[in-house]
Amino acid sequence: MEENNNSLCPYHLSKMSAFFNPMSHLLSLQFWYIISITKQNLQFFVCIFDSAAMKRLREAANCNDIDTVRKLLQDDVDPCSADDKGRTALHFSSCNGNESIVKLLLSHGADPNQRDSLGNTPLHLAACTNHVPVITTLLKGG
Repeated sequence: MEENNNSLCPYHLSKMSAFFNPMSHLLSLQFWYIISITKQNLQFFVCIFDSAAMKRLREAANCNDIDTVRKLLQDDVDPCSADDKGRTALHFSSCNGNESIVKLLLSHGADPNQRDSLGNTPLHLAACTNHVPVITTLLKGG
C-alpha cells in the first residue's frame, strides 16, 4: 500500500476507489492503535472536565450561587469532591451560613461528616461562625 501523504482520513481513502479494501488499509495503518490513543486522550479530557466542574461547584457554594450549585449537581458533579485542603462545597456553604445550599448538597449525597485537612467537618465550621439554622440542618443530615 502507498503511504498517505495527502492527510486524508481512512473514510476518504475508502471512497477513492471501488477496488480499495478499507479494512486492510486501516489495519496497515494500525488503526486500532490510533483508536486506543484517542480513547486515552478522551479519558484525560473527561478527567480535566470533571476536575474543573468540581472546582466550580466549590466556588459556587462559596459565592452563595445556588443556581450554579443546582445545575452542577443536576449534571452529576460529585458533591463530596474536595480541594487540596480537603474542603468540599458543603464546608464552604456551612461556613457561609447558606442553609439552602447546605440542604441542596445534602440531598445530593454530600457527606456532612467529611473532614478537611485540619480535621474540621462542615458542622465545626458552621458552629465556629454561629450559623444555628445550618448547624441544625447538618445535625439532621449527619
